[in-house]
Amino acid sequence: MKLCFVNDNVRGTSTVRVSGEVDMSNAPVFARYLRDLVDNDRQDLELDLSGVGFMDSSGVAVLLDVCRQMEEVGLRFSLVASSSPVTRVIEAVGLGEVLGTGPGQPKLHMVLDLAEPA
Repeated sequence: MKLCFVNDNVRGTSTVRVSGEVDMSNAPVFARYLRDLVDNDRQDLELDLSGVGFMDSSGVAVLLDVCRQMEEVGLRFSLVASSSPVTRVIEAVGLGEVLGTGPGQPKLHMVLDLAEPA
C-alpha cells in the first residue's frame, strides 16, 4: 500500500497531509515518520488525514502513540481533518471522543490539544 506525506512548516507548527492507505503493512513507516518529525522538529503537529482512503487499527495505534509522544515533550497534536474511513475506524475501536470524532465533538478541528495552556 502506498503512503505519501507532505509536510508544511508555518510559525512553529508542522502540518502533515497524509494520503494513501494506512494498514499493518505500512503503519511502521507512518509511525517512524511522525516520531522522527516530533524528535527532530520539536514543533506542534497538525495531522490532515483527509487523503487517507483506508485505515485499520494499526493506524489508530500510531495516532495514539504520537499523542503520547507529543504530550511527553509538551507539544500540541491536532487532528485537523479526516476522511470517512479514518473516522469510522477511530469510532469502531471506541476512541471517537479521545480522538475527537465522537458525538458532541468538534468536526476534527484542533481537537487533540494535549499541551498545557501557555
